[in-house]
Amino acid sequence: MKWQEGAKKNMPPWAENVLQGIAYWIGHRRALYLHHYLTEGAIVAELANLMGAHLYDVDHGSEIGQVGKETYRS
Repeated sequence: MKWQEGAKKNMPPWAENVLQGIAYWIGHRRALYLHHYLTEGAIVAELANLMGAHLYDVDHGSEIGQVGKETYRS
């Protein structure tokens, strides 16, 4: 659809992974805690965690533990 193409162009490169992660997290929480409400604060906190993780990857390269020119892999 045309609106999807335009929306995807305007999204930051990390947004797709963050949205997929929050959808997975909501489903996981609902499966574990079926009879408990999932608060807005919990969703926002997880969204902030995911955004922070992906922004760190964007700023520091795609390798985990990359420092300067050296790369440390575990």
